[in-house]
Amino acid sequence: MEAIKKKAIQKNNPLGNPSLIFDKMHDQKLRETLILIKNSTNIKLNYNNNLKDPKEIEDYYREEIENYLNERYNDIHEKVSELREKGYDMMVWTFKLMAIPLKIKVFFATGDKKDFNLVTSKINEISKAVNEMLEKIKQREELYKKRKTAERKQLEESQKKAASKKIVNKKVVNNALIKKS
Repeated sequence: MEAIKKKAIQKNNPLGNPSLIFDKMHDQKLRETLILIKNSTNIKLNYNNNLKDPKEIEDYYREEIENYLNERYNDIHEKVSELREKGYDMMVWTFKLMAIPLKIKVFFATGDKKDFNLVTSKINEISKAVNEMLEKIKQREELYKKRKTAERKQLEESQKKAASKKIVNKKVVNNALIKKS
């Protein structure tokens, strides 16, 4: 009965059933880390039920985790680089970013979920700070655009008023000239 339920779960879930896969693994630390990842709402891994050998399964998921962590690191590194190129001071975040590849390597050396948590917390910390900075920059740019638009409108209105005064002044001068003649 239990085997039938597991097969039904496999058929209904195209990504695979992680709990069935994790049971085949020998590396307890990797299993704990994968369970932590599975229970996390913001981390998505591709599950593969086609793997049979525990070594293949472990290698596959190590690679998936490594890809996930490196992708997150590269995304944040690109954002920090863009901000630095625009002239913003990113020294603190650049130094914090420098430590992440080492922490990723330590995680893969130990396989411990506390090292995984450390890596993800550092990445999340930097990501949050950079995103907040990007949001502030966006708000400043919008405010600057609004000010420029208001200044432009004000200038146009003053030019229209000045133009209308010139027309009025020309009429007055023309009327005065006509009266003199």
